[in-house]
Amino acid sequence: PAPMLRGMAEGRIVRFEEITRCPLEVQDCLLSLLSERALAVPELEGPEGMVFARAGFNVIATANTRDRGVNEMSAALKRRFNFETVFPIADLDTELALVEAEADALLRRSGVEAPQDRDVLEVLVGTFRELR
Repeated sequence: PAPMLRGMAEGRIVRFEEITRCPLEVQDCLLSLLSERALAVPELEGPEGMVFARAGFNVIATANTRDRGVNEMSAALKRRFNFETVFPIADLDTELALVEAEADALLRRSGVEAPQDRDVLEVLVGTFRELR
């Protein structure tokens, strides 16, 4: 079972990365899945051939609005999503503090006891800000 099928059967949230980079045929398959909350699996017979979404199932799709992706979403598919635009953090100090805190948490969870170099973090954050 693919992630979407498992998400439906288990009532979980599924993240669909870069939806505008997938073929239009795949996007079209999402229409009935999101509207009817059901998925037919023609290769399976009997009750296994139909999967109904359990409570809790939902799809969060990402798309990069800068390059618009390869395949624009159809109007029908757009109607099935709520859109939220996430902008880069405007303030350098705020972004630097966030990166430092997240890097520290990841290092702790990984059992790495290496101190972070503030100068290196400033170069990394500055570079990514310039690339954006």
